[in-house]
Amino acid sequence: MENYIEGSYEKYNNNAGWINGNMNETTFISQAFSHFTWQYTKGYLMIVDLQGVVGKLTDPQIHCMDSKKYGKGNLGYLGMIKFFLTHTCNQYCLALNLIHPKKYEKELDDNFDFFMNKIKIPLDKNKLVNKCCDLCKGPAVFTEYFLYKMKRIGRECFCYTCLENIKNTVVNTECKICKKEFVASKYGFKLKRMEFPLNCSECRKDNRKRLRQEKEKDNQLTENNPKPNKTNTLLNENAFGLVEDEDIILCKSKNLDISDNLEKEFFQ
Repeated sequence: MENYIEGSYEKYNNNAGWINGNMNETTFISQAFSHFTWQYTKGYLMIVDLQGVVGKLTDPQIHCMDSKKYGKGNLGYLGMIKFFLTHTCNQYCLALNLIHPKKYEKELDDNFDFFMNKIKIPLDKNKLVNKCCDLCKGPAVFTEYFLYKMKRIGRECFCYTCLENIKNTVVNTECKICKKEFVASKYGFKLKRMEFPLNCSECRKDNRKRLRQEKEKDNQLTENNPKPNKTNTLLNENAFGLVEDEDIILCKSKNLDISDNLEKEFFQ
């Protein structure tokens, strides 16, 4: 259960392309965030239905190409198209180098490399940048070059307070599987709302791999023995099933049946 957010709630967008007509700063940021989630996940999902109080967002809906996830409000590919039909890129979209598929002059790269692998080296390495700590979510200040390096290696950025708390709460413990000793921070896992690990990172990685393989096996059995669809088709009319490799090209909807001629309108 999330914490109570005091104040007057405002809705910024929904899961069917609607946008708040006030077009205030929070609406612009919310729209850019939805756009960002689509591009960052290579078209696999998009976070929409954003609402909250003065920038504190809550209760979202996720469109995902795997229709088995995120409930009946997941409209999948269709929901993503509806978003872009009404979305106009703003200054935040431009600052994040986001691509609008309807207005992009070139054909979208099959691997979405136009965004994922282009991290520019900052011109001023000592320039200070304000950013939320990836652990406590509080305000922090980093150099632009430090953020660049962390992004290159896929590491999170922690504020000074969190770094000190992590160092002060590190404990040595024995892995329950391989019996090897490993270290972990109680503070770090607590703030991430995760149980303190009983196993080392390598054993946890192997366990996740095993669970994924079992899930894929179950999905294969389900595909070979489909059950009657009892889903509310008005809410989830884009039940395409599990998409492999999470590599979806929004502008190449081969073999997808989009209702209401939305795709024709989108790509005309």
